[in-house]
Amino acid sequence: MLRPRSLLLALLPFALLCTASAFGAPPVAVDASVQARAQAHHDQGVAAYREQRYREAIDHFLAADNVMASPANSFNVARTYEKLGESARALEYYRIYLHRGPDPKNEQQVRTRVREIEVALGQRGVQQMTVRSDPAGANLSIDGIARGTAPWTGELALGRHQLVLDYGSLERQLTVELVPEQALDVDVALASPSSNDSTAPQATASDESRAPSETRAMPTFVPWVVAGTGALALGVAGVYELKRRDAQSDAHAEDYQPAYFEDRDRMLSYQTTARVFLGVGAALLVTGGVLAFVNQPTTVEQPQAPPPVAFGCDGETCAGLWRGTF
Repeated sequence: MLRPRSLLLALLPFALLCTASAFGAPPVAVDASVQARAQAHHDQGVAAYREQRYREAIDHFLAADNVMASPANSFNVARTYEKLGESARALEYYRIYLHRGPDPKNEQQVRTRVREIEVALGQRGVQQMTVRSDPAGANLSIDGIARGTAPWTGELALGRHQLVLDYGSLERQLTVELVPEQALDVDVALASPSSNDSTAPQATASDESRAPSETRAMPTFVPWVVAGTGALALGVAGVYELKRRDAQSDAHAEDYQPAYFEDRDRMLSYQTTARVFLGVGAALLVTGGVLAFVNQPTTVEQPQAPPPVAFGCDGETCAGLWRGTF
């Protein structure tokens, strides 16, 4: 019996063949002639797929993408490579599909399949790597062997590899490591022509050095004011408790009933007031303590100067930089 995931993968090609829309027809373009050419290649690709002429189908899907780029074309190519049993090429175009913006309806299924192929490649001792350059079209060599121009995708042995990209006067050298669990994307921004050392690795603008600094949620005196008010209320409660006792003593000492009731009413009034101040004071005291605890210094990210130690390597040498005060 097929498991649900296996059944889903088995039915996916059938769904693609049942309707051309499953192949993701190219989006509407302003230029009707461009759209028509892309649609023609798309339809020919669908027809070739149905007739199991998979190589021809791939050519048409890629031609449709050259005329009008669409993530759906990458998905179609990946599915067709799966039919040919070429899982590595299928992985390449699945990854392109995800990079370009997948359809939420099938994104999770595609990511699951990508994971399965990545694991299978890792078990064979290789993994897939994609290298992109900015600007695109940089010459790429890996471990001293020319590989063409970026973007480039291929499978390499697990472990470290030396990459060199050059685009006219721009050049970048770096070391990457392939692991068995996951394919690798390497996006390289080449150094600007004005750089003093065009071969040195360049830091990205988004990778700012940051260090913690202290901040508080409120002024430090607020918890103490609250707690102090609570303590004052407790003091007032104590005063009214003493007055209550005095009134109680006066009531017990009275010989006449009217005077007794007056003293008793005064005692009850003092008692109520003392209890109110006691409750308010206790609440404020606890609140002040809680605020003081919550208002402890917290850590936030603030930009600061670069770290005092830096280290980098080019293709032949390594260099370090230390700065500080002694």
